[in-house]
Amino acid sequence: MDKKNIGLEININNSIEQMEKNIYNIFDIYSEVGNGELKYSQAIQLNINNFSFKEDDEIVEVYKFRNERGEILTDSIVIIEIYVPNLIKKWQIKGIESLSDSEKYLLALIIPDVEMSLELANNNDVALEYIKDAVEVSQNNGVLEAYNEELRLKEEKLYEKKDFVISMLKNGIDIDLIVRITKLDINEINKIKEQMKSNSD
Repeated sequence: MDKKNIGLEININNSIEQMEKNIYNIFDIYSEVGNGELKYSQAIQLNINNFSFKEDDEIVEVYKFRNERGEILTDSIVIIEIYVPNLIKKWQIKGIESLSDSEKYLLALIIPDVEMSLELANNNDVALEYIKDAVEVSQNNGVLEAYNEELRLKEEKLYEKKDFVISMLKNGIDIDLIVRITKLDINEINKIKEQMKSNSD
């Protein structure tokens, strides 16, 4: 088993359907049919989650197949869960110096604020190159999709951003930090907070 396949999912909610989709994806990349025979590869499913579970501050969890005694049955199927709200919470509470290089790199890739991303990237060549490319693409009208498609994507992003804000609020992230990260107006965030409160009543 020389080949390694990596799947990447960005999850905005912890629904059972989303979890089942992630499990399906890993089995999909684990086996493939080629030349009439079934071939297996090491499969690593990386899930970047815009949610976390209450009472759990873990940023990364690794899952492998185990038996009832806890013995690992195979290293060929690995699921890595990354909980972004917990990473942001660590950054907010303990500061940038508490983050590992990989945590800074991940935040640099997902935080929409260019200046914050550059600060987090801090001489990581791969992250700096990604940020530079992202800025260039966003400024190059010839590369962007058609106007209608762009509007549709913006609406989707706003919906995702709202879910992101709800997740951060549920995890106790400071509103000022949410404003800096999402670039939403504080009134919009307070409006989302009020909607959450009225939905829970």
